[in-house]
Amino acid sequence: MRNCSVTGIRNKSIVLRQLAAITGLSGVLCWGQDSAVEVSAPAPAAAPIVTTVSSARAIAAEESAYATPVKFRGVVTAHVEKGFDFQDQTGGIFVRASGEIPDIGTVAVIEGRLMPGDTGPLIDATLVETAGKGKMPRPMTLAPEYLLSGAADHHWVQIDGVVVDAKPEPIDGHRQIVLASGLVELPIRIGNNTADFADAPLVDLIGNRVKIEGTCGPSLNDNGQRIGSSVTAPDLKFVKNLSKPPVSITALTPTPMAEIRNRSPEGSRETGIVKTSGFVTTVEDEETLVVQDAKRGMRVRLAEKNAFNFRPDDAVTVTGFPGAKGFHVELRYGRVEKREPAENARALPSPEEETEFYSTNLAFSEVTHPALLVEFRPGSGERAFAFLEIQDRLVRGVFAPNSEQPETLLPGSVLQVTGVKMIEADANGDIQSAWLSLRSPEDLLVISQPSWWTPVRYVTAIVLLAGAVILGIIWLTALRRQVTAQTAMIEQQAEKNATLEERNRIARELHDTLSQGFAGVGFQLASVENDLSKNPNRAHEKLELAKRMVEHSMAEARQSLT
Repeated sequence: MRNCSVTGIRNKSIVLRQLAAITGLSGVLCWGQDSAVEVSAPAPAAAPIVTTVSSARAIAAEESAYATPVKFRGVVTAHVEKGFDFQDQTGGIFVRASGEIPDIGTVAVIEGRLMPGDTGPLIDATLVETAGKGKMPRPMTLAPEYLLSGAADHHWVQIDGVVVDAKPEPIDGHRQIVLASGLVELPIRIGNNTADFADAPLVDLIGNRVKIEGTCGPSLNDNGQRIGSSVTAPDLKFVKNLSKPPVSITALTPTPMAEIRNRSPEGSRETGIVKTSGFVTTVEDEETLVVQDAKRGMRVRLAEKNAFNFRPDDAVTVTGFPGAKGFHVELRYGRVEKREPAENARALPSPEEETEFYSTNLAFSEVTHPALLVEFRPGSGERAFAFLEIQDRLVRGVFAPNSEQPETLLPGSVLQVTGVKMIEADANGDIQSAWLSLRSPEDLLVISQPSWWTPVRYVTAIVLLAGAVILGIIWLTALRRQVTAQTAMIEQQAEKNATLEERNRIARELHDTLSQGFAGVGFQLASVENDLSKNPNRAHEKLELAKRMVEHSMAEARQSLT
């Protein structure tokens, strides 16, 4: 038996040493050429325990997959699905826990292992011990664009902005509002596992500037991909109204739409909430409609998908936030309420007739135009389209969803078209698309029907007549050939009949002539026999007479043949 040194270890020994290093065994067998001996392998040193969140977040993702042990002491800052947000003096992180979740603000000691998460490292907790009530961390005041980057995920942050929307129903056990801060809109989740904010008047915050403290976290789509960020405020006490006095929607003074449209928000959502009133002129989809007052109209994008609850000519009051959409200003996060039935009578001016359809003038307002119908495409379960020639340009007429459609429209009809002029234009006013929103068959008033003799029908008739003439010529030519052939056959048959008739005549004459002659000759010859012995001279005379009779018959027969 030979001793096996490190340099003498073969492949099997190398594999076993690697196995020992991984599993922590004190020794393995090492094979030589003749035998095997036991070789001691040192046990690996235990991984150091990470004690601060900042150190844990600094570990590379590939290292965190080895379940680095951690032990933190800090404060529970938010309740999140399948766990909670936790922060110590160095930073915040998400803790995945299956047991009872500590209350907000509780000091906790967390033991577990660092694991890779969908958007960053997390702690898979094996032990959560509470140590009494603590103090919430000092919030970091960050720009909203920084929150979107994910660098502040699970940290206690502070942000201020204008509340533009408040969801009426809880989402995942939390109430939700939408905060506009600069050019960023952030969903704010309010709630925790132990408090119910169902009766919280969050709608009253709409239009107010507020300061919110909470933990930042990722917003994921159904595939687990990050699409933004959100902030979770664990209690209403972390939502502070900064507006003095507070804004009340019911106390707002209505603003004419022309004044709202003349604002230049430059994309910001923090322009303040406005109220206006008018009449619904068209419904684009379940979350967009157009409202017009006595002068102009504008597009309203609703906070809730309930646009189909409204019909054209409904008198409504609208609140929302002006925002730029290309060249035009529209109301966003709109809330629409019908006015009293006594006021619900159409009071819009007569639609205006423009000199130029493809312009930003009168955008989202009712207009009327003379038009020529080029094509009508009825919608089977979808929108119907009428392609119109207006001012020598092709314009789409689009029937609104759930609207009644015309039964038949003949191309070439002259119409007076009334609808809502829809314009999409960039910030410079250059038109990208334009169409007419149609609401009912009454928007297409037929002035005159097209003549039955359309150019297509004229061409069809000419082609049919030309075809008939050609067929007639062909038929006459074939008929002439047939008549000529039949005439020749008739003439040939007539000639044959004439020849046969002539032959029959000749045969009859020959028959008559020869019969009579031969009968006379026979009579004379019969009498010759009686006179031959008694009167030879007389018999001779009768023979001569018979001879002459034969000659005469022969002469008549020749005459018949000529």
